[in-house]
This record gives sequence, C-alpha cells and structure tokens, in this order.
Amino acid sequence: MNRKFPLPLVFLCLATLSTGSFADIVTLKSGAKVEGKITSETAAEITITVKSGGITDDQTIKKNDIASVAKDAPDELAWQPLKGAKLGKNSFPLPSYDSAINPLNGFINEYPQSKYAADAKKLSETFSAEKKRVEDGEVKLDDKWLSKEEAQKEGIQIKGLIAFNYMKDQSARDMTAALNTLDVIEKNYAGTRAYPDAVEYAQKMLPVLKAELERRTKALEAKKTEQAETIKKLTGQEKTTVENEIKAAKTSADAVVAASEKQGLKWLPLNPSTEHSLQNLTQKLTSETQRLNSVPVAKMRASIAAAEKAKAALASNDFAGAETALAQASSAWSNNELSTRLKPELDAAKKAAAIAAAAVVPAADTEVLPPVAAKAPVKAVVPIAEEVAPEKPFLLTPGGAITVVLVVALLVGGFTVMKKIKAKDGENLE
Repeated sequence: MNRKFPLPLVFLCLATLSTGSFADIVTLKSGAKVEGKITSETAAEITITVKSGGITDDQTIKKNDIASVAKDAPDELAWQPLKGAKLGKNSFPLPSYDSAINPLNGFINEYPQSKYAADAKKLSETFSAEKKRVEDGEVKLDDKWLSKEEAQKEGIQIKGLIAFNYMKDQSARDMTAALNTLDVIEKNYAGTRAYPDAVEYAQKMLPVLKAELERRTKALEAKKTEQAETIKKLTGQEKTTVENEIKAAKTSADAVVAASEKQGLKWLPLNPSTEHSLQNLTQKLTSETQRLNSVPVAKMRASIAAAEKAKAALASNDFAGAETALAQASSAWSNNELSTRLKPELDAAKKAAAIAAAAVVPAADTEVLPPVAAKAPVKAVVPIAEEVAPEKPFLLTPGGAITVVLVVALLVGGFTVMKKIKAKDGENLE
C-alpha cells in the first residue's frame, strides 16, 4: 500500500530521529558540569548549546570559571544523535524510515572502525526490515501488525492514529513540533477517531507551553540587558568582537526560524535566542487556545460510539439498528469518517437483502400451480433415433423356430412308434 504523508509530518519525523544528547562537557571550578554542544569559543568565553525537555538554550561561560573542557572523538559526536533512534509500538510513515536508515548507513560508511559501527548496522537493518513490511502494505498498531487488506479498509483511521501517537511521542521533546503534528491531523485526518483525542491532548499542552514562553521571554530580556551592560564596559576591538558574536548568534537563530516559516510550519520552533520566535508563538498560543477549546470533543466521542454501534449492527444484519445509530452519529458529528463510510455499506447490504428475499423459493406446504397453457392436439412423437422396423414372419422369429423344431420332433417320434407297432403285429401273425 503506497501511502504518502504530507511534508510537514516527514520533516517532524526527521527532526525527532535526529535529536540526541550532546557530547561536549564543560566542568566549572565550582564542580558543576554543563553538557551540550560548544557552538563558539573566544579567548574570554565559551558558548555551549544545551537541550533540556525539548528546549534549546545557549549558555555563555567565562573561561575564568572553567576548570576543564572535554570533547569527544568525531565518531562519538556523530553517534550521539543516532543512538536514540528506535522503532515504536506503531509503524512510522514510510518516508520516516529513510530519515533513520540514511544517517545510520552514513555513519557506518564514515566510521567503519568505530566501536558503534555494529550497533549502527543492527539499527539500520531493524529499520529496513520494518520499512519493507510497511512498503508491502502492512501497518503496525500497538505492536500488532495489520494485513494489507485490513490496513486498506481502515486506512484513514490508521493514519490518523499513527499521527496522534507520533504527536504524543514528540510532546516530551518538542511541544511546538507536537502541535505541528496536530496541524497535520486536522488537515488530513480530521474525521478519524484520533482527532478528538489529539485536540484534547493539545488542550493540556497549551498551558505548559504558555508558562515556558513566559519564562523564556523574561530570560531573553535579562540576557539582552546583561549583554548591553557588558558591551558598555568594553572598548576597541574587544567590544567589536563581542558585538559581532551577539549579532552572529541572533542571525543564526533567526535563520532557523525563517527556514521553518518557509517550510510552512504552523508553529515555529521555540528558540529562546530570538524575539521573533517567542512573540510569534505567544500570539499563536492565544488564538489557538480559544479555537481548540471550542472544538466539540464530547459530541465527537458520542458520534464515534454511535458509529461503532452501527458497525456492529450492520455486521449482524440489524439494518434498522444500524440506520438509527448512523443517524445519531452523523447528527453529533457530520465529519465522522466511519459513519460516512458505513452509510453506503448499509445501503448496499439492504439492497442485497431485498434482492435475496425476492428470489426465495416458496415454502413446501404452499401449492403453486403452473400456468395453464392452451391445449394443442396430441401427436405421437417417435424419437428420431428409434426407427420402427417392419414386423418379421413368426417362423423367422426365435419363438417360431423353436415351435418348428418341436413339431418336427413330434412327427419323427410318432412315425418311429408306429413303425415298431406294425413290426410287432407282423411277428404275432406268424
């Protein structure tokens, strides 16, 4: 079954599979350790990007406060974003498998002697095996594989459920990416049973995102104030260098946000280094909270329950029950994919039942007389293959021949007896 998914969902799959731990460790003189990715370094300080709970944050640490800096080997760094790739309880959209397989194969080719090469090969083979099953039309839901036929019949429902499960997985790492998956669900699977669940899940996420945005906005303001105070104390080339570094970091952060806008994502990534990201998300959050709170989730769930009832009634040929339940389902939620799909199935089943009833043979105790045809003269019909031969004389038949033999035998016998009698009479006369 060739299933194509919208580009945003493919992008989100790639983003999730490529996230992982950073390998650079900065140990402070206080004993604290900061683990992340060193993105820039000057004579006076180091900037390290740290990820926590799906949020990316840049920390600038003065070298006077640093006790040591540990950087892993190239293959260690390359392996970090790959080692977290794993299959889930549900199969992925088909393009997502290549998003995992290609980087793993690239790692194997670039670092064939790495101690992680065997693990990368095993992961690649695992993803490839599941990809083959998905290419053949199978779908995995909650660790249970559905056949191609089952998947085709419930195709739209399955895709909606896969997207929702993916949304839940993303929420722990990147809330805005999870909300972008909700956007995919609304555009493509808004009639599935997964949709009201996805809406309710997003409703619970939004307050958490709001609190995070408020915290990040205050942190950015404090950072800007600190940078401004630092610049005031600097002069000459040192001041120019710091200003250029701040400008470069902002340009880089803005480029990430611009790329997301160009791609058409509804929710921009939460980048705490750029005001545009924070302001855009804050505005989006307000309007989306109002909109999602107005979605009639309860009615949708009632519609889904009625549609399932109709499906069961149709399976047991309870057409009246199925019709009543479908009417309830459509009334509660007109966009319900299951009730929309069952309606023509019910009509076809009713029509087939009516045709079958009309063709039923009458009962045995009911006498049905055939129609009386007009009488016609009765003619003897002689089969063409049986021609009547002319009648033979009696003496030529087997019975006649036997009769002749018997008569002749009687005559001969009588003649012999008479001859003996005459001979005896002649002897007596002598």
